[in-house]
Amino acid sequence: NEHIITLSKRRSQLKQAITKMVQEAYELVEKTPDLDTKLKLIETLRNVTTGKIFVENERARLTKKLSDIYEGQGKTKEAAEILQELQVETYGTMDRREKIEFLLEQMRLCLAKHDYVRTQIISKKINTKAFEDEASHK
Repeated sequence: NEHIITLSKRRSQLKQAITKMVQEAYELVEKTPDLDTKLKLIETLRNVTTGKIFVENERARLTKKLSDIYEGQGKTKEAAEILQELQVETYGTMDRREKIEFLLEQMRLCLAKHDYVRTQIISKKINTKAFEDEASHK
């Protein structure tokens, strides 16, 4: 964790270097032996990727993974709040299908915590034509 922070804070670091480092560390998250280590690594990577547009997709995936862990522990409210920090609809580099999956997951968690107003707000961010396009491509 300390090495990731140190490497990310080096001056005049190339964006590609940070991106590659975050992607490599992201792959290591799955290989971590216990939940505590996994949570620390995810939090470290989320801190490193905060505010960096060139690693926004990786941050979104890490946040989704953290949300899944929280939900698995029965912390639905925390899982929903952490996932709602992301505004994936503004991510230009993210695939449209992945954006829709994130928004649907946000809606599902909002419904689980009985936040119907927020669910409706999020639902308006999804264009219904996207579902029609998906159906025609299958």
